[in-house]
Amino acid sequence: MNSLVKVQDWYEALVEECNAIRVERFYNSNIEAITCYGEIGERIVEDKNYQKFGKGNGEFNKRLFKDIGIGESVGYYCIQFYQKILQEHLETGKYQDVSTAVETIYPKNITWTKIRALLPNKKEIEPPTTEQIAKYQQQIIQGDCLIELPKIPDKSIDMIYIDPPYNVDKAEWDTYGDEEFKIFTLNYLKEAFRVLKDRAHFYIHFPANKACWLENLIKNSFGLEPSSRLIWHYRNLVMGRDAKGKYLNTYQPILHYCIGGKELNFDTEWNDERFDVATIATPQTNFKEGKEHIAQKPLELLEWIIRTGSNTGEKVLDFFAGSGTTGVASAKLGRDFILIEREKEYLDIIYKRLNELG
Repeated sequence: MNSLVKVQDWYEALVEECNAIRVERFYNSNIEAITCYGEIGERIVEDKNYQKFGKGNGEFNKRLFKDIGIGESVGYYCIQFYQKILQEHLETGKYQDVSTAVETIYPKNITWTKIRALLPNKKEIEPPTTEQIAKYQQQIIQGDCLIELPKIPDKSIDMIYIDPPYNVDKAEWDTYGDEEFKIFTLNYLKEAFRVLKDRAHFYIHFPANKACWLENLIKNSFGLEPSSRLIWHYRNLVMGRDAKGKYLNTYQPILHYCIGGKELNFDTEWNDERFDVATIATPQTNFKEGKEHIAQKPLELLEWIIRTGSNTGEKVLDFFAGSGTTGVASAKLGRDFILIEREKEYLDIIYKRLNELG
């Protein structure tokens, strides 16, 4: 029994500290995101218990990466990044820590995609079968949203939820010049409002430090103001080792627009779903859906939004689908849905998650 407790203690400490690194660093800047990956790799590789129990153990690593909230593929590359590039520099004393190494070795505009290209490839997840694809082929679209959205008829969608690029340079798909990003954002917003029905709901997820910019852009360009400003509060596992001149960020806003006065689908019983703040843990051990995308949002959060923002049988659209959480929540709640995702890696994950629902 004592041995089991000790194993649980070191494992929980490893998960908690890696989660804290991810929450603290990832959304700050491109270099911070890459530092996040390196520090997670360092924390895992340098853990003596991991070397004893986890190294080379595929099932153990799969569970570990899921609990950390980074997905199996990202976890693999975190370890490779530390071992193949950073570890020698730190062991020889050339650099004091991972942060200094990353900031010295790489330019500020380096992307994780470019670093991954230098590392040994990981075997990709097993692709979906023909039968798995056929089951959802009318609802899942691979392609660029600005190319695929114009193919959707006017006023055909009951609800949209999107978690778009933020232009925080965390990957190539999230790197734009300021004017380029504004034009890109306006283009997809124009399409979103075109496909929504006269009575509908629109939700857009955006980081706290940029939500005001987005709100003003929508108001000035489309004459719309938010009906609600939802807050996703995720206080768990925030440590703030480097935060000395600011308070820790533990929330993200979601702008909600009620189109045409459509009522929200609240339960007849008074409960917490009516409030504009939802406290839901960031993905970790208590999230059964795992973590397959670095920007993946909790299934519980999407279920709340879709349950209250749409009715059974209505059609929900997410054109930045990522790992498909919007589709999973929609399917569980009896909604129709359309998902658009550009990257095939995530299309395979979407098919896998939906088919696991049965």
